[in-house]
Amino acid sequence: MTTQERLLYIIERLAKEPCSTKKLTQEIFETTDKNKQRLVQMDISLLKNHFKDKMVTLSKQHKFIELPYFIKNITTNDGIKMKELIEFMMVFDNKMLSLFEKEEPLLIKKLRDDIKSIYLIHEPPLEILNSVFLEDIKRAIKGRRYVTLSYKSNMFETYTDVQIHRIIYASGNWYIAIHDSTWDKKYNLLRINFIKSLKVESKTFHRDIEIERAIDNFQSLFSKPDAEPFEVIVEVSSKIMRHFKHKKHLKSQKIIEESKRGLRISYEVTDPLVIVPLIKQWMPYIVVISPKSIQELLCKDVEFFLKKQQGLLHDKKTI
Repeated sequence: MTTQERLLYIIERLAKEPCSTKKLTQEIFETTDKNKQRLVQMDISLLKNHFKDKMVTLSKQHKFIELPYFIKNITTNDGIKMKELIEFMMVFDNKMLSLFEKEEPLLIKKLRDDIKSIYLIHEPPLEILNSVFLEDIKRAIKGRRYVTLSYKSNMFETYTDVQIHRIIYASGNWYIAIHDSTWDKKYNLLRINFIKSLKVESKTFHRDIEIERAIDNFQSLFSKPDAEPFEVIVEVSSKIMRHFKHKKHLKSQKIIEESKRGLRISYEVTDPLVIVPLIKQWMPYIVVISPKSIQELLCKDVEFFLKKQQGLLHDKKTI
């Protein structure tokens, strides 16, 4: 076998499946002689130098990759942004990589190993979507088609001829925002994984700007899209202000004043439960400036908590 024939054989062989230098040597020369292995290794090095973006080696296994061009970029120095995308997928939605893993398991394994050595995900940041209706949901949203669906949460419900306006990710779970023309409210949220059946109807509906605006203003599962928003102003201690300067805890968060004492922040909410859990999370380093109703609500909750806690201090049987 000439050098040219040997190189062509290696290319064709590695395009089919991963293979070690030793195995290639056995197939080409019918021996695993060390000198012959060095010769094959020189061929592989030559191919690697020529096909920099097409060849990968992991655990002594060589493989030619034939992925789409934009995915192939992750193996090149120019593919930094694509590497960041793949890294994001691995950290936040590992399942997505299965789209490429079947075709190029060696490459994806290498990427997985690289990410595993960098990140530790304490808990899955995304709910796994097990719904078989996801594509139908997307089709209904894009085509503004009515749907009929059955839903099981605490009880079994059926929704006939409803509109799906958006897929929403909130508090670690996936929802759809639906609307019925007989409702006074702009939308209702349903967990996608709790949908038991779904049929996309042929009839369509027109775009509703008010509903879309209400969904765009979504801040929390406690948001009330039909309620008039009101302002809540809080004062954040300098001890924790960095956590609010570098992150918006709610979409409406707006810093209105900064001093040595800390921050004054404004929020626009439609229900106290949108803001109260956030305030409780950062107590005692956050206080409510206004409105009085939120102040009173928090004081009642704190008083109730203290009464219960003091009872436990004096009587361990108190619940």
